[in-house]
Amino acid sequence: MAKTTKSKTMVHGVDISYCQTGLDYGKLRDDGIQFVMIRAGYTGTASHKQHADNMLSKHVKGCTAAGLPYGYYWYSAARTVKEAQKEARFCASLMKKYPKPDYPVFLDLEEQLIADTGKDNATDICFAFINEMNYLGYPSGIYTNPDWLENKLDKSRLVGRLDIWLAHWTNSCGCEYGQVMWQSGLKYSAGKMIDYNTCYIDYPKKTAAWYQKHFKTAGTSGAKPAAKSVAQLAQECIEGKWGNGAVRKSRLTAAGYDYQKVQAKVNSLLAAKKR
Repeated sequence: MAKTTKSKTMVHGVDISYCQTGLDYGKLRDDGIQFVMIRAGYTGTASHKQHADNMLSKHVKGCTAAGLPYGYYWYSAARTVKEAQKEARFCASLMKKYPKPDYPVFLDLEEQLIADTGKDNATDICFAFINEMNYLGYPSGIYTNPDWLENKLDKSRLVGRLDIWLAHWTNSCGCEYGQVMWQSGLKYSAGKMIDYNTCYIDYPKKTAAWYQKHFKTAGTSGAKPAAKSVAQLAQECIEGKWGNGAVRKSRLTAAGYDYQKVQAKVNSLLAAKKR
């Protein structure tokens, strides 16, 4: 995505994976959580095979039903540019089963085996994943920490050029890498201790604009789908497939549909059911 500087915007969220079973998504929302980052999957460090997160479908459906905007992250074990591209393609194949996310798809960089390939190659892996993900129709960025940016990646190629989600477990984020999100530690939400994040930009608005710009030029997964009728879309909205409120509006708009017409039909159908 385009360069972004940190603003006064502060949106509060969590990131979740297979570790968070039995999560009450409505309670998460009621506790003040405004967005969720979901682990789409991972690459095995020994097998180097890609796998979906065991809780992916459950988390996506739960966030959608609760009206929580969400994005994804992919736990990487790529050692080469080709492996990073393969990860992106597998990740996209999982995400295409669901509506376009309101937050980007971040490459999770933690594995030492990536760092062991050298700064230049590790940095190339970042761009390979992001460029492939962009081609497939999804905005993307990297999840990393100060140690990686200072010692394992070429930060001169990354800072100011990519969206950075910074993991830095401190009381205040003193490190400044132009990060758009900050993971600051654990917080008690919805009855569980969960990784807590602060986002400094309006991602639903930004990603909606990104989709509008790239929709017709993206690759196979991002190609424009056959248009659905207003009646079809309204029924899907009632079934919870497009989220609620601002989330629904941004998703329908990003997909090229007229939100006002669809919402009017939704209201009409719901009113008819009450008669």
